[in-house]
Amino acid sequence: MIKSLYVVFISILLSIFSSNAQVFVTRGPYLQKSTSNSIVIKWRTNSATSSRVIYGTDPLAQTNTVSLNNNTTDHEVELTGLLPDTKYYYSIGNASNLIATGADQFFYTHTPIGVEREYNFWVLGDCGTASNDQRNVRDAFLQYNNGKRIDGILLLGDNAYDFGTDGQYQDAIFNNMYEEIISNTVMWPTPGNHDYYSGADAATQSGPYYDIFTLPKNGELGGFPSGTEAYYSFNIGNIHFISLDSYDSPRDSTGAMVNWLRQDLQQNQQEWTIVYFHHAPYTKGSHNSDNPFPYIDFELPEVREQILPILERGGVDLILCGHSHSYERSYLLNGHYGKSNTLQPSHKLDAGSGDFVTDCPYYKNTLNGKANKGTVYTVCGVSGKKSGTSSGWPHPAMYTSSVDHFGSMILTIKNNRLDAKFLTSNQTIFDQFTIIKNAGGKIMVPFCQGQPLTLTSSFPHSSYTWQPGNIIGNQLTITPYFNSVYYGADPMGCIRDTFQLVAIQPGSPQDTCGNGISSLNEFDFSEEVDIYPNPIVAGGQVQVQLPSTLSFPLSVQLLAASGNVVGEVQITSNKTTLQLPQGLSAGTYLLRFFSSTYSFTKHLLILQP
Repeated sequence: MIKSLYVVFISILLSIFSSNAQVFVTRGPYLQKSTSNSIVIKWRTNSATSSRVIYGTDPLAQTNTVSLNNNTTDHEVELTGLLPDTKYYYSIGNASNLIATGADQFFYTHTPIGVEREYNFWVLGDCGTASNDQRNVRDAFLQYNNGKRIDGILLLGDNAYDFGTDGQYQDAIFNNMYEEIISNTVMWPTPGNHDYYSGADAATQSGPYYDIFTLPKNGELGGFPSGTEAYYSFNIGNIHFISLDSYDSPRDSTGAMVNWLRQDLQQNQQEWTIVYFHHAPYTKGSHNSDNPFPYIDFELPEVREQILPILERGGVDLILCGHSHSYERSYLLNGHYGKSNTLQPSHKLDAGSGDFVTDCPYYKNTLNGKANKGTVYTVCGVSGKKSGTSSGWPHPAMYTSSVDHFGSMILTIKNNRLDAKFLTSNQTIFDQFTIIKNAGGKIMVPFCQGQPLTLTSSFPHSSYTWQPGNIIGNQLTITPYFNSVYYGADPMGCIRDTFQLVAIQPGSPQDTCGNGISSLNEFDFSEEVDIYPNPIVAGGQVQVQLPSTLSFPLSVQLLAASGNVVGEVQITSNKTTLQLPQGLSAGTYLLRFFSSTYSFTKHLLILQP
């Protein structure tokens, strides 16, 4: 009897292990529709099983579990109740076993909407060739990115050639292509014409494209609900993204998609707005945006004529497209909706390069409204293919154009600065540009005398320089004692900040300084102090006469405008000579006289020898 039970038990175990051994992952896992407190994880197995995800913030303690009991080969599990801006690790499987885990299986939840920090995105256009050219673009990005956190992948359409079938998606996205990236980074796609050739349909949201991707049609990420995965919007940090369907949804200005677009732009409060869709409104690459209906490219002029005016009125900063197998990038444009030969100099709001390494960035002032302040248009349809050009190449709206490179784009948005780079598969930067908003100008800064004060640049820059002092950094901490002016700028002086420091007067209604040094204003003993000569050259000697009624010894500090102490001595009588340090920069300094019971100051102007 015992032997019989043992045989039955072993048979059950063998059955379980045999069953589990037959189940393996054939697609994924990959991430979709992430928010600050939720995410969708999808994968495919070779046979139908239940679905289970375990997860946690510690890779060795994935203690949370979400399970679905229905058997399926295409698994989709949503995790909710997550912490914002947090890294989680996860493993996938079924009720019986975990079948995929590893170091690449993690995700970050988003920061709350509106939060400013550095955000990085990878942009791929017309990538879906399942070729070594596509892999070379991938490898170039991975080496350039060097493990930096990616906040999303934007797919610009034609994600799987030639017909967008499920099998072609398998080869172009999931099989020896992006699997180690999409297991920890969310893809945000837009459909191209090739994505529809398998029978996919926008009206019914059916077909491989709609089966593979799970997208925020209900405004889950702060965008206006579209009710369809054909077009949608979402927010990440201080950025608003809009994905449009330029092929299978009506493009006319009174259609459902464009009416939704108006509503979405109207409610958008984010600092940056980036729109992406497949059919480029300006291109002379393998497709020609001048071709009207019934030419094969009639979608391109329809987008330009029907949709661009709405996007530019809505304050869109950057538009990303594919379709042409070229790289093309425009000037900062506004108001051009006709054929290429109708472009006027007035349509170029900035005819410079926007390359903030060798030139000034594109600048936008949106404090008094976002409408029609300029948009940069890009065509990046070379992440898997490159082709020839059309008549009229290059398009006159473009600052630069090339059909010589495979590549992808990298977007970095930090506060009020946007940087875009086109990275070739040879790991070179072919083009780059910067847009900066609402930076520079003059600001009044009240301060408490003798207390630390931190000044912050109006835009991020790795070589931002402060004057006086020639100090590099995006912040400057000083301890000012008297009114002064500080300047900051990029090395080329394209954008300049002026900080007018104004001391808060002790006892005034604005006085919130608490333990600030109220006696540092020019009163009490300071009127009875004689300093000669004043002005004086650096390295000279100053004769000082103080009231004989003071108590000695007395400390004397020489302070720069920043509050930094550049010299300090003690004096024992009311008549003394002070030796100034050599090498002081010209400017206004402060002599501070103090003891344990009082403190007063005198200005000293130092000249260059």
